[in-house]
Amino acid sequence: MKRFETPQVRFEKQQLSSLFKELLPLLTQIAEVEVTEEVESEVADIPVEFVFFFRKSKGKIQARIDFIYEDVIYSTDEKHEVQSDSSREILRDLAQEQRVIDLFKMYHYQENETGYERVLPAGEELYAFFRTELAVFSPVR
Repeated sequence: MKRFETPQVRFEKQQLSSLFKELLPLLTQIAEVEVTEEVESEVADIPVEFVFFFRKSKGKIQARIDFIYEDVIYSTDEKHEVQSDSSREILRDLAQEQRVIDLFKMYHYQENETGYERVLPAGEELYAFFRTELAVFSPVR
Protein backbone atom coordinates (compact mmCIF):
# COMPACT_ATOMS: atom_id res chain seq x y z
CA MET A 1 0.00 0.00 0.00
CA LYS A 2 1.36 3.39 -0.96
CA ARG A 3 1.54 6.10 1.68
CA PHE A 4 0.64 9.63 0.60
CA GLU A 5 3.00 12.50 1.36
CA THR A 6 0.08 14.68 2.45
CA PRO A 7 -3.03 13.27 4.11
CA GLN A 8 -5.32 14.63 1.40
CA VAL A 9 -7.06 12.87 -1.44
CA ARG A 10 -8.93 14.68 -4.22
CA PHE A 11 -12.14 13.41 -5.76
CA GLU A 12 -14.03 14.65 -8.79
CA LYS A 13 -17.62 15.84 -8.39
CA GLN A 14 -19.06 12.81 -10.21
CA GLN A 15 -17.32 10.54 -7.69
CA LEU A 16 -18.97 12.12 -4.65
CA SER A 17 -21.91 9.68 -4.42
CA SER A 18 -19.71 6.62 -4.16
CA LEU A 19 -17.28 8.49 -1.90
CA PHE A 20 -19.91 9.56 0.65
CA LYS A 21 -22.11 6.44 0.45
CA GLU A 22 -19.51 3.68 0.15
CA LEU A 23 -15.98 4.78 0.96
CA LEU A 24 -16.32 7.28 3.83
CA PRO A 25 -18.38 4.97 6.08
CA LEU A 26 -15.59 2.40 5.82
CA LEU A 27 -12.79 4.92 6.30
CA THR A 28 -14.38 6.39 9.43
CA GLN A 29 -14.12 2.95 11.03
CA ILE A 30 -10.33 2.91 10.72
CA ALA A 31 -9.26 6.56 10.66
CA GLU A 32 -10.24 10.11 11.38
CA VAL A 33 -11.90 11.58 8.31
CA GLU A 34 -12.45 15.28 7.80
CA VAL A 35 -14.65 16.73 5.07
CA THR A 36 -14.46 20.47 4.54
CA GLU A 37 -17.59 22.61 4.86
CA GLU A 38 -17.04 23.71 1.28
CA VAL A 39 -17.43 20.11 0.10
CA GLU A 40 -20.36 19.39 2.41
CA SER A 41 -22.20 22.42 1.05
CA GLU A 42 -21.83 21.01 -2.47
CA VAL A 43 -23.63 17.73 -1.73
CA ALA A 44 -27.18 16.79 -0.78
CA ASP A 45 -27.80 13.52 1.06
CA ILE A 46 -31.50 12.92 0.40
CA PRO A 47 -33.32 9.61 0.94
CA VAL A 48 -34.42 7.96 -2.29
CA GLU A 49 -38.05 7.21 -3.09
CA PHE A 50 -39.15 4.83 -5.82
CA VAL A 51 -42.07 5.16 -8.20
CA PHE A 52 -42.95 2.24 -10.45
CA PHE A 53 -44.91 2.52 -13.67
CA PHE A 54 -46.39 -0.65 -15.15
CA ARG A 55 -48.25 -0.86 -18.45
CA LYS A 56 -49.35 -3.56 -20.83
CA SER A 57 -47.94 -3.30 -24.33
CA LYS A 58 -47.69 -5.86 -27.13
CA GLY A 59 -48.35 -8.84 -24.86
CA LYS A 60 -45.76 -7.73 -22.33
CA ILE A 61 -45.64 -5.91 -19.03
CA GLN A 62 -43.49 -2.82 -19.43
CA ALA A 63 -42.05 -1.34 -16.23
CA ARG A 64 -40.26 1.92 -15.58
CA ILE A 65 -38.55 2.88 -12.34
CA ASP A 66 -38.10 6.46 -11.20
CA PHE A 67 -35.56 7.08 -8.44
CA ILE A 68 -36.67 10.31 -6.78
CA TYR A 69 -34.42 12.51 -4.68
CA GLU A 70 -36.73 15.45 -3.83
CA ASP A 71 -36.90 17.47 -7.06
CA VAL A 72 -34.35 15.35 -8.94
CA ILE A 73 -35.53 12.24 -10.78
CA TYR A 74 -33.27 9.55 -12.20
CA SER A 75 -35.23 7.11 -14.33
CA THR A 76 -34.72 3.93 -16.30
CA ASP A 77 -36.20 5.98 -19.16
CA GLU A 78 -34.05 9.04 -19.82
CA LYS A 79 -37.07 10.96 -21.17
CA HIS A 80 -38.47 11.09 -17.63
CA GLU A 81 -35.35 12.33 -15.86
CA VAL A 82 -35.48 15.71 -14.14
CA GLN A 83 -32.37 17.58 -13.08
CA SER A 84 -32.23 20.21 -10.37
CA ASP A 85 -31.50 23.87 -10.91
CA SER A 86 -29.17 23.63 -7.93
CA SER A 87 -25.47 23.03 -8.43
CA ARG A 88 -25.38 20.64 -5.45
CA GLU A 89 -24.44 17.05 -6.20
CA ILE A 90 -27.12 14.53 -5.18
CA LEU A 91 -25.65 11.59 -3.27
CA ARG A 92 -27.41 8.70 -4.96
CA ASP A 93 -28.12 5.61 -2.88
CA LEU A 94 -26.87 3.20 -5.54
CA ALA A 95 -27.08 0.20 -3.20
CA GLN A 96 -30.79 0.80 -2.57
CA GLU A 97 -31.39 1.47 -6.28
CA GLN A 98 -29.67 -1.84 -7.10
CA ARG A 99 -31.88 -3.72 -4.61
CA VAL A 100 -34.95 -2.51 -6.49
CA ILE A 101 -33.45 -3.47 -9.85
CA ASP A 102 -32.62 -6.90 -8.43
CA LEU A 103 -36.30 -7.34 -7.49
CA PHE A 104 -37.25 -6.90 -11.14
CA LYS A 105 -34.64 -9.45 -12.17
CA MET A 106 -35.93 -11.86 -9.52
CA TYR A 107 -39.37 -11.67 -11.17
CA HIS A 108 -37.81 -12.43 -14.58
CA TYR A 109 -37.95 -8.96 -16.06
CA GLN A 110 -35.47 -8.26 -18.83
CA GLU A 111 -33.87 -4.87 -19.28
CA ASN A 112 -35.03 -2.87 -22.30
CA GLU A 113 -34.48 0.67 -23.61
CA THR A 114 -36.95 2.32 -21.18
CA GLY A 115 -36.77 0.06 -18.13
CA TYR A 116 -37.77 -3.58 -17.79
CA GLU A 117 -40.25 -5.95 -19.42
CA ARG A 118 -41.56 -9.47 -19.21
CA VAL A 119 -44.16 -11.56 -20.99
CA LEU A 120 -47.68 -10.87 -19.74
CA PRO A 121 -48.69 -13.93 -17.71
CA ALA A 122 -51.99 -15.72 -18.30
CA GLY A 123 -54.44 -17.62 -16.11
CA GLU A 124 -53.28 -18.30 -12.57
CA GLU A 125 -49.94 -16.63 -13.23
CA LEU A 126 -51.79 -13.40 -14.07
CA TYR A 127 -53.67 -13.67 -10.77
CA ALA A 128 -50.34 -14.19 -8.97
CA PHE A 129 -48.96 -11.11 -10.74
CA PHE A 130 -51.74 -8.92 -9.37
CA ARG A 131 -51.88 -10.61 -5.97
CA THR A 132 -48.18 -11.05 -5.20
CA GLU A 133 -45.84 -9.29 -7.59
CA LEU A 134 -47.49 -5.88 -7.59
CA ALA A 135 -47.75 -6.06 -3.80
CA VAL A 136 -43.99 -6.61 -3.60
CA PHE A 137 -43.32 -3.42 -5.54
CA SER A 138 -45.78 -1.22 -3.61
CA PRO A 139 -44.06 -0.81 -0.23
CA VAL A 140 -40.43 -0.60 -1.39
CA ARG A 141 -38.86 2.50 0.19
